[in-house]
Amino acid sequence: MRSVNERMEELSHGVGDDRVEFLCECGRDGCEERVRMTAGDFEGIHDEDDRFALAPGHQTDEIEQVVERRDGYWVVEKRDDAEKLLPKR
Repeated sequence: MRSVNERMEELSHGVGDDRVEFLCECGRDGCEERVRMTAGDFEGIHDEDDRFALAPGHQTDEIEQVVERRDGYWVVEKRDDAEKLLPKR
């Protein structure tokens, strides 16, 4: 989903501070939730490889912790012990 969202972010350049619709990055099978944020917010979240933007309540508490609750979406960070279970990017 990140690659789809990165493409959406690329296409949004030049729209100023307008919010863009991105796919929820929760990884749940079949999740089609959308979150709206500026392209700058999207870039800021993904400056760190272990951070993702999710629809509120879509976190998996065993492997993620909510680090910010923003208007319309939450930012989660993978827990240190979960990172070793995830494929490297």
